Amino acid sequence: MVEILKRFNRLTIMIFSFLTFSFSFFAYQEATIEKMIDSCIWLSSPSLKGFLSVYKREVVAGATEVLEIDFNSTAEAICTKLENEFNELPVIAARQPSFEIIANKFGRIAGYVFLLDDPLRETNEERVVEIREDYEKYIETKIYRLILTFDGYENPPLENPFYRYFQKRKEDFKRYVDSILFCYYPEGIKVSSKSFDDKSNAFGAAQRILSRSVSDAAKIWFEVWKKMDGDIKGTPFLEKKGKSK
Repeated sequence: MVEILKRFNRLTIMIFSFLTFSFSFFAYQEATIEKMIDSCIWLSSPSLKGFLSVYKREVVAGATEVLEIDFNSTAEAICTKLENEFNELPVIAARQPSFEIIANKFGRIAGYVFLLDDPLRETNEERVVEIREDYEKYIETKIYRLILTFDGYENPPLENPFYRYFQKRKEDFKRYVDSILFCYYPEGIKVSSKSFDDKSNAFGAAQRILSRSVSDAAKIWFEVWKKMDGDIKGTPFLEKKGKSK
């Protein structure tokens, strides 16, 4: 009986370890998510900005939930969910649900975009898996020094279905991953992000990855707000090339 219990305990530990490893993920931490959402809100029209600023907690909660639950989903599955949210939000809003629900939906849309624009998410390369957690923490410590830029509404123009758009975005993923790995394995041996300075490729890649995520989320928010008959007057950089935040 004792031996059976020992075997059971070992099996339990093995299963728990496997699940912990399988479901560990590179998801942005609290300050990073808030910075990205703040940037998306800043890029919104005054009418949408006013609404989402009041209910920012619900927006952040929606994005955080998606980042946690859907990290391991395929890009195709995430795009399907994104398109469903995009199409359903105007319908839901027309039924006049609580403002909290609508704000949460905007957050979920942003969360799906953040996942689709994460170049470290879809690769299982051993070195990438090894540095994910450290890089997540690195971004969190540097988030207030990162300058996020807006690409503009036509650079590139948003496409629907979204899957085709985000497939094109993936063309630059390898370049970003290689830049990050170069910093972590300068001589083939892994080093800590504590050795990076703010001129490193890892710092620059973080700025570019988060900027793309914010730009794409802002584009989709703009389109869904139009579908909701929201006022788009005064939308920043609607007819200009871009901005920094």
